[in-house]
Order: sequence, then C-alpha cells, then structure tokens
Amino acid sequence: MKNRFFFLLFFVLLLTACSSINSAPDSVVEGKNEITATKQIADSNFEIRLIVARLEDTSNTFDLEASIRYTGEEQEITISHGDPLFTAELKIDGKQIGGPIGVSTVEERSLLKSNEWQTQTIILQSSQTQIKQFFKQNGEIIINAGFSAEGYNPEHGAFLSLKAEEIQP
Repeated sequence: MKNRFFFLLFFVLLLTACSSINSAPDSVVEGKNEITATKQIADSNFEIRLIVARLEDTSNTFDLEASIRYTGEEQEITISHGDPLFTAELKIDGKQIGGPIGVSTVEERSLLKSNEWQTQTIILQSSQTQIKQFFKQNGEIIINAGFSAEGYNPEHGAFLSLKAEEIQP
C-alpha cells in the first residue's frame, strides 16, 4: 500500500510539474534522420538532450535518445536518481497518451564525466491513429531527468520537450 501511495504521489507531481515548468529547448538541430534538442538546466552545471528519430510513414513508435551531461569544472560528479533516470511521455492536446510512468524509488548513483553524454534509449509505442493525431494536433514529446547532485537538488527534475511541428517527417 505504501509503494502505491508513493507511485501515485510521484505521478501526480510529475504531471503537475510538466504543466508548470518551461520545457522548451535552448537549441534544436535538424539532421537528415533525426532532430536534436538541447537545454541547459537552470542554475546548474548540467545539460539534457533529446534526440528523436524521424518517423517512417508506417511507424507506430517514437525512437528517442535521452541524455544528460555535466558541464562543470570538476572532472566528474556523481548524481543520484531513480530507475530509470529519464522518463518520457507523449501528449496530444495537453493530455498524456499511454499509461502512467513507473520509476523505482530505490536510489541509483551514476558517475558523470565532465562534458560526456550519458544516454538512455526510450521507445514510445503508439497507434497509427495517435501518431496522425500527434502531428495534426501539434503533440509534444517530453522527457524528464529526475536527479540530484552535490549543489543541485531540483524540486521536480529537468524537463525538455519537442513539439510535433519541430519533428514533422
């Protein structure tokens, strides 16, 4: 029962944070087969990055790569986070598509070397109808890096998003 309460509380906080935090990227770079968005996390020495592979006409999945990197003066830093470090969600008209996101609350630790990206592959499964709606109704893909480190302890994590118009095939 206690685990269910914490899961529900985490999910409510995540949804609240998504609606009130600026998740717009600082830069978006278009490649031939992918779009890359990067954001400096406010008041920190960290950046997050989202790479979205362009969709094939018959695809029903979004292939993502979420990354974090430490940009401070130390050679390395240890971050604490849940498992997985990144979560992702698909929104259409402000509504989450798919089920709730589960994150293990057992503390994990990862060592980040200065200016090296640590990545996680994420696949968001959708139906053909949802993918069509995503592009027609300007959907949004949002990643969240929930972590803390020495000198950095955010309330809701770090968010980065790309809108459908930015990843249009």
